[in-house]
Amino acid sequence: MAIALAPEISTWPDKDPQLIGSSCGTCQAVTFPPQDLCPQCSARAMSDVLLPRRGTVVAWTTQGFPPGPPYAGPTGADFTPFGVGLVQLGDVVRVEGRLTENDPATL
Repeated sequence: MAIALAPEISTWPDKDPQLIGSSCGTCQAVTFPPQDLCPQCSARAMSDVLLPRRGTVVAWTTQGFPPGPPYAGPTGADFTPFGVGLVQLGDVVRVEGRLTENDPATL
């Protein structure tokens, strides 16, 4: 059974999961992951907001080496490089995450 490593950042395992960010009630800045303090105006007026489910990859790379701790996956010859992307979610916020594609020719 799969478990969320950080259940506070998404609505998974909902049927249509969404990332959870924060929105500042003072300056309307949106952050991901959720934060208690606004990085733009320092207000403590942050509230949870569901982020768009789709976005546009604006930058990407492949990671050809295992991540550092707390990574517990394959290493050495068993490690498979993976794609990492910067994704613009609507006009709301950009998030970085692991992509489902790792072939630079396809990306």
